[in-house]
Amino acid sequence: PRAHLIHATFCRRLFVAACASLDFGHLNSAVSILHDLPSFGLDVLEPADMLLRAPTLSIRMAAVELWSRMIPCLKEPHDLKFAFDRFSQSFFIAAAWLDDSHDDEMSPLRDALWNLAFEWQLATPSRLTLLSRAFVVLEESLQGPGDWRRAEASLWLLSKYIKRSDADMGKLVDVCLMVLQHTMMVRGLSALVVSACAILKALPCARALPVLLDSRLVDPGQRDVRAQRAVGEALRACCAACRDELW
Repeated sequence: PRAHLIHATFCRRLFVAACASLDFGHLNSAVSILHDLPSFGLDVLEPADMLLRAPTLSIRMAAVELWSRMIPCLKEPHDLKFAFDRFSQSFFIAAAWLDDSHDDEMSPLRDALWNLAFEWQLATPSRLTLLSRAFVVLEESLQGPGDWRRAEASLWLLSKYIKRSDADMGKLVDVCLMVLQHTMMVRGLSALVVSACAILKALPCARALPVLLDSRLVDPGQRDVRAQRAVGEALRACCAACRDELW
């Protein structure tokens, strides 16, 4: 708590020890040391980036705090741009679901990641955002064998940007409908259904109705309650927005 009183030489030695802990895979030890040290600016980028990609949600959450402390220490435009490029690559890994994760664990992490993304917007006059990167990651994730976790993380982020951005989000509807049609034949993937439906709820349209009305999306044997609720909310929004077309 009073790490600012430690002599700079000792702080540097502790920082080196934290990096060594990372190299040996002792992530909790590294986090404990780094959290007790004053920020070293761009020097902490490498460990913060590694921790944001960690295989456990608690370590990822700790990494968010390190990033948040680092941003105000970056004064040069090229340092900010360099750090943001690294952050934009790691963000979608950090926001992706793990096999054993639950909604009550993911929600706090995603809230923290979204707040961190907003901090980046305020860090420079250019208001750096992850919007364009989200579209790139989504497109990459839907190609070839696909990566549903990164695709879902991209859709989740885009759903957050919908109300805050003037960008044309119309093409997202087609992507979400395609995703939902593919998930109908696959067991699970409830998180993917939830994120796709969040976008359809925010961008309601008549052409989404045939997909949302397909009973396979809400089959209790294939989908959990969160997905069923999300489909219902998206369906309600589309019916309300398109009532003149329906009747």
